[in-house]
Amino acid sequence: MANKLKKNEKRMVWRKIEEETVVMDMESGYIHSLDDVGTVIWGLFDDYQKVEEVLKELKRTYPGVKEKTLKKDLNNFIKELQKKELLISVEKESETV
Repeated sequence: MANKLKKNEKRMVWRKIEEETVVMDMESGYIHSLDDVGTVIWGLFDDYQKVEEVLKELKRTYPGVKEKTLKKDLNNFIKELQKKELLISVEKESETV
């Protein structure tokens, strides 16, 4: 997994509606709905690019959750969004420019 990630803003649009986020993939036409925790993680990629920084902020946001659980959930979330090309490697994008 890449160390630095960002939202693939060229491919999608999104909007936060109450505690959820709706993401529309403009290439595929698919609409993805993120729950409240997914919305928190998604929002952290506005301010952070390094996965470790996102994990650090999640630990502050959810102090009652074990780090192992947060890390596993974050990694699964990232893998899923990378598979859909909604999160991309910062290094990968710079190589293609």
